[in-house]
Amino acid sequence: MKNNHVVFFSGGVSSFAVADFVKQQYPNDNILLYFTDVLIESEDLYLYTLFRE
Repeated sequence: MKNNHVVFFSGGVSSFAVADFVKQQYPNDNILLYFTDVLIESEDLYLYTLFRE
């Protein structure tokens, strides 16, 4: 049975590190990234995070 893991992702280095850690620790489980806008990251973040298909 697959477990679900939720990571709040802001696009910064720390949230990326947590998402990567969870993926490495639980490679076969479901991982959901919730984007949390902290309003202090680079504007380029939106181009690479929100509009990916």
